[in-house]
Amino acid sequence: MTPLPGGCYCGAVRYTITLDDPHSQARTSICHCGNCKKFTGGEHGITTKIPKSAFEIKQGRDQVRVHEADNGSGTLLHREFCGTCGGPLLEYGANAGDNIYVFYGTMEDHARAQVQPKGEFFGKLRDPWMPEIQAATSLKACPAAEDSFVNLVKVESTVDTDAEAAVEAVQAQRVEQLDIVITNVGISNVFARVEDIDLKDPREMSGGQHQRPRFPVPGYVPPSEEDGRPQEPGAPRFVTTFVAIIQNLKDNPPFLLGFYGASKVALNYLVCRRQLETEWPTSFSSAILVAFSHSFIETDMANTGAKFFGMDQAVVPVKLDEASCEKTAGRLLSYNGTEISY
Repeated sequence: MTPLPGGCYCGAVRYTITLDDPHSQARTSICHCGNCKKFTGGEHGITTKIPKSAFEIKQGRDQVRVHEADNGSGTLLHREFCGTCGGPLLEYGANAGDNIYVFYGTMEDHARAQVQPKGEFFGKLRDPWMPEIQAATSLKACPAAEDSFVNLVKVESTVDTDAEAAVEAVQAQRVEQLDIVITNVGISNVFARVEDIDLKDPREMSGGQHQRPRFPVPGYVPPSEEDGRPQEPGAPRFVTTFVAIIQNLKDNPPFLLGFYGASKVALNYLVCRRQLETEWPTSFSSAILVAFSHSFIETDMANTGAKFFGMDQAVVPVKLDEASCEKTAGRLLSYNGTEISY
């Protein structure tokens, strides 16, 4: 257990972060939101999420000042900084729980080396000259089958031209068959009772969740026997969440996810409706909806999140197989194979 030291610009405030395993207990992320840009005076903010109990001020506690304000989305944001030099130290919002976010640049060099960035927020607000972090581009190194490769394309739901541009980018590489299409979408930043939801929040969330649920993407026609191209081995699998289930609503997780759940209900409907309307028998017409809790699927990120709730690791292993149009199309299935009522 090696302490990770840091402090403010002038040195009046010094702190130590103590973690058993920095790789699993700390997560550094870049944020491109306007609030972080304004506060830091740069093109992004960068903080490291750690347990609050791991942070200890060793010197200059009387120099620490606090600023609290709305972060722009209705959430109170608490920031601490040095009263002498104004250098930022840490921040946390009303929904941070037992975590705080230490400003990455305040840590010493050897400490930063142990908690390098793993993700980004508000990527659509990234300044155009700024590249993505290495952790994102490293997805291209994922193993692929013989004669296949991993191709990353950007499809931002709120940008009308992105889907067509992604298709053109794939076609330019003479790709004739898509083995697997993985989409990473969704947003959940409104934690409020239904009566407290601001009207701007549903509009923003709807844009991210289901503004353009068009699968396959525009311009892509699935292979068929008539055109001689090899047909794809299987139907698309759409993974949803059990917070969208209306039946037995009282059994949902005890979080304030009112409009998040509503947005997923709408997405489920659009997927099933598209399935009913399509004439592509080997693609969208055999769409499968699988419900589970995103946060506890066995991935590195979820395992880290599970520790926050006192668990050793995420508890949901998922493998989608033995699905067919006849058995599973249009049904909402749990990860264990049982059917759930919408």
